[in-house]
This record gives sequence, C-alpha cells and structure tokens, in this order.
Amino acid sequence: MSACVLFVDDNENLLRSMYRQLRSDPFTIRATASPNVALALLQNRAVQVLVVDEQMPGMCGSELLERVSQLYPHVINIMLTGNPSVPLLQELVNKQRLFRFLTKPCQVEDLRAAINEAINLSRTFSVCEEVLGVNNNELSEREKLEQCYPGITHVERNADGAVLLDANVAGCPQSPSLASRTLSPKGEKQ
Repeated sequence: MSACVLFVDDNENLLRSMYRQLRSDPFTIRATASPNVALALLQNRAVQVLVVDEQMPGMCGSELLERVSQLYPHVINIMLTGNPSVPLLQELVNKQRLFRFLTKPCQVEDLRAAINEAINLSRTFSVCEEVLGVNNNELSEREKLEQCYPGITHVERNADGAVLLDANVAGCPQSPSLASRTLSPKGEKQ
C-alpha cells in the first residue's frame, strides 16, 4: 500500500507545483489550502505524513500540528514555511510535534528526502505497534494463566542459570529425587 502525504498550504500555486514535482514518487499526494479540510481528510483517510505551512488564514500551521498530534499521533509532521522563526521552531521541537522544519523556497530534493524519511519512520512505528500488540496479547495470556495457576509463569534459576525444580508445588508428586534436581540452561538434567 502506498503511503499518503497530505500538504496543507494556503498558497494553491505552491500546492500545484509540489504535486507536479512529486507526482511520480511512490506515495500518494493529497493537498488542501484549508487546515479544517485537512482535519476532515485525516479523519477519513490514512495519512502517514503531513506537510504544513505556518501562516494560513483561520488556523496557523503550529495549531494544526497541535491538533493533529493529539488526534492522530501516528502522523509524522513536517513544517514547510516561508517565515521561519527560532521561537516557533523551539516550540514545535520541544513539544515533539515536528519531524522536520524546512524553509521556503525549498529544493524539491530536500523535501523529497524529508518525506521519504518520514514515511520510513511511519512504517517503523507501524511495525513496532504490531510487535507491541503481539507482546501485549502474550502478556495478557500469561496473566490469565497466572490467575488460574498461581506461580506457573515463575521460573527459579540457580547462579549458573539452571532451572530449579520445586517438588513442593501444589499438585506435584513428592519425590526426593525431584527436589534435588535442576535443569541446566541447555536443558540437561543435573
């Protein structure tokens, strides 16, 4: 599935120019001149990367980024502005709402590189979320087992890392030979 990049800039000529220059790239481009339309698009479409201007009528880019970071934290944000300021950059970076800060005029190669890095980061986050979801399911299963059979998920080991078998566990047959046995880290009986 192709990644989706959403451009938000009140300069429609710039939006058309970006589209012309990037349309052959391996990602889908969406564009709007309105931050409110951008929020609606984000609600209805999977967007991996958001590229915004700062100075727009109705809502500035930093306000849009704040809303997007709260509503859609998986979206990777890039600011492309003609009016850069250090306080703005500090605010966006310190609040962790920004992946890249680019200034206009911007070389298309720099923008393309930033977008591709953002897409790669988005994909990495997706893989991590999938892995964490699997691990959370495993953890949930272990917790269920532990509730039904207290102690079942706990393993005692000696200083060498060998598994200690406890003959005093409820439900285990009493055996003098079992009480003194361990399993080595390689699974060998000792």
